[in-house]
Amino acid sequence: MGKPFNELFDLWYKEGKKAKGEKGKYQGFSRSKFTTMMTGLLNDPDYEAEICKLKGDDMVAEKTKPVAEFRKQMVEKVLRDHGVDKAEAEKAANEYEFSPKQVDSIYPIMSEGIDKFMDLGYAFKFHQKKDFNGLIYKAPGDAGHKVFKNPANGGTVEMDIDEHQVLVRKGGAPKWCKHKVE
Repeated sequence: MGKPFNELFDLWYKEGKKAKGEKGKYQGFSRSKFTTMMTGLLNDPDYEAEICKLKGDDMVAEKTKPVAEFRKQMVEKVLRDHGVDKAEAEKAANEYEFSPKQVDSIYPIMSEGIDKFMDLGYAFKFHQKKDFNGLIYKAPGDAGHKVFKNPANGGTVEMDIDEHQVLVRKGGAPKWCKHKVE
């Protein structure tokens, strides 16, 4: 196995922070960067994620091992279902190195799954973190005739916009980050 995911993430985070400072508040989507990040993540079965929940009035952080669980359910289970001995299947699932090409195939299924789930009218909720709480859903976008200002020449541009969907995000501070001032 390569470097632990957290070490790689810290390097990429520093690079991203530097690039964000030069460009603005976020960087555009990069499928190759996503694949590189996911390859590092899936090849670290020891990776631990922290999920936060509210118990009573207190935030409780729980450690999970999403990569280990993925490997157990998606690799080890397939091997065991095809007659591989339990110990061998477990060893293979823990030691297998996913290639970037394999990992790249995950993006379309993740994207399509989230998109179709929202098409059913559901919101997609992200795991809560110490400093993050969010969900996304689709809503009808405004259709009709619109007039926009053209920043290039100061003139106007008229457009007819068809019915479409827009992504709506809901978020805000997690409950444990809100403190009543008395």
